[in-house]
Amino acid sequence: MLSPLSRENLKDHKITMPEKEINTAGGMQQLPFDLPAQKRVAFGGFVKPENYDIYGEYNFDALTDAEKEWMNPDKLRSIIMPEEKGSNTDLAVDNVLLNQTEYSIIVRSPYQLGKFAVANVLRDKDLTDEVIQASNRARVHVLSQKQEAMISHTDLIKDNRSDLRELRKEISMPGFAHKTPERMKQLTSVAWNEYMNILDVMRVQRDWNDEKHDQARSALTHYLTQGSQRDRVKHWGEMSGLADQYMTVRISLFTNRIRKVQTEIEKYQGSIDEE
Repeated sequence: MLSPLSRENLKDHKITMPEKEINTAGGMQQLPFDLPAQKRVAFGGFVKPENYDIYGEYNFDALTDAEKEWMNPDKLRSIIMPEEKGSNTDLAVDNVLLNQTEYSIIVRSPYQLGKFAVANVLRDKDLTDEVIQASNRARVHVLSQKQEAMISHTDLIKDNRSDLRELRKEISMPGFAHKTPERMKQLTSVAWNEYMNILDVMRVQRDWNDEKHDQARSALTHYLTQGSQRDRVKHWGEMSGLADQYMTVRISLFTNRIRKVQTEIEKYQGSIDEE
């Protein structure tokens, strides 16, 4: 049996730590220590206003009880995705309210868009074969440009939804520490940006001025950050669920219009290829 080291022997005793290999520009190098694991946080402990800065300016003191109660996912859902078909709403396509950018990108009628492009070419010109061919090229060009814009925007929504769903997994297991603080902040910021998009859509629909919009943002911040930890986690779960649903509906909407535009392009692409 080995005897314990005496104090005198301990002075001269060299302790070596286990080595780890890392890949560097000069090849594999040995590290004489274990790399420290990155800190991980759980959503339940992270979802506090003092732990991350994503909310911006807000003022709870100016909120009425009615405004606090009004701000909830079910109310927002009934406005941005109304069940009643043909609702008279601004910036709506197939009963889905969109923000200004999305409304300008999406093609509401591929036929009418192509017809408008043709009319611009034919205006005040003699209808020669060359002019007719130019009008068809203009039709396909305009439709192709809009299709590319829709595809790019749809991919962006899909990427953001992927991050949102990564966050929703953490919300469903609020006591488990899986993410670094930096990653958790990234995910909550993606979610918050989508919440702000919903409020921007609401602003157009309800004709909110700056004050009303700021109050709505404060009310949403109150909904997400106040109450017990259980309340906060529950509200984040409900609000992220609305955001997931809204993103999925918009992805479906854009995907449908991309297909319709492709069908319209194919009607005229053949005659252009034969020129």
